[in-house]
Amino acid sequence: MEKAIASVHIWIANAIMANLNVKREQDIRAQLMSWIKGEFLKNEEVQKKLLSEEKSYELDIESVKELLIKGYSKIPIKPRSIQEIEVAIRGLSGILIESENLGNIELKVKDKYLILERVKLIPPPSQSPPRGVKGFATSNINAVTTFLSLLNTNTPSIVQREQLFEKIRSVSVQAELELEEQKTEKSTAVINFKGPIGALLELAEPLLEYFNRHRNDIRQCNLLVELASEIDEETVRQWINNIGIDIRNVTFQRT
Repeated sequence: MEKAIASVHIWIANAIMANLNVKREQDIRAQLMSWIKGEFLKNEEVQKKLLSEEKSYELDIESVKELLIKGYSKIPIKPRSIQEIEVAIRGLSGILIESENLGNIELKVKDKYLILERVKLIPPPSQSPPRGVKGFATSNINAVTTFLSLLNTNTPSIVQREQLFEKIRSVSVQAELELEEQKTEKSTAVINFKGPIGALLELAEPLLEYFNRHRNDIRQCNLLVELASEIDEETVRQWINNIGIDIRNVTFQRT
């Protein structure tokens, strides 16, 4: 019963406030916004200030409070309390108003003033296109031999080889092997090739045979492929996967 009586009191209070047009903080702020965007920004003195080098206009908060307390025909509301007026005014800070004549106006509250300031919006930075790839490299012997197998003229991958001619500018193959010529002596063999993809075709088969024969003797093996033009990374990734090279063993060369 007590709760019902309390609810009746709240309902009666809300009904009286509605009939008398008494407004809370949210409604006061909305009415102030409507007034600023309409009547206030049409004022000749306000426009002159905003269009000057200062680009701002200061409105005394106490003056606005006084207008609302006494009653102002341009803002036809009755604030519930002075405190709710103050909260409503300070709640305007940071709001951006778009005006056809004045551009963008930002509302700021500083000390005892509500400031209207013309601002130039900085557009968000444009998203740069995905970085392209100029080549790829690997130091994995399996990846190197897989690539050489693709170039081997004895394999049936004619279509893939033709695609390589179009996409690749040059290839570099470097290898270092430690060979045991006698039981007590070892020698180091160094292979270093760099040139156009066409020149490597003739060497692919003997190189592949040599690497397979001395696989356990290879101490270092590097492959660097330079592309004819910059290609997006995803395309190159798909291409490498199609060749049969594990992408985890590849690093991309970028501009």
